[in-house]
Amino acid sequence: MVEREYRLFVGIDIPDDIKENIFKTYIHPECRMKNVDKDKLHITLKFMGDVSENKISEIINKLSTIKFEPFKLTIKGMGAFPHINFARVLWVGVEDPDG
Repeated sequence: MVEREYRLFVGIDIPDDIKENIFKTYIHPECRMKNVDKDKLHITLKFMGDVSENKISEIINKLSTIKFEPFKLTIKGMGAFPHINFARVLWVGVEDPDG
């Protein structure tokens, strides 16, 4: 049996009001792309690539041990790839508001 692989990333959710602002500001009706699901907007911390199914539980367990304090980010910039005129992925940049 062939082990199935999943495209995996570590991401964090964005508060609904921020998603709404991003959607209104950056994903407007003039964009010529398929519908964007607002619920799927997130911040990717680490793209892990293709990961075999048998590693996923181990990764989830390790990630669940991470402790961190709440933090703030400021939205800065927007782009797309592979190209803004042929966008498959839209991105919105973030930075630390405290520098």
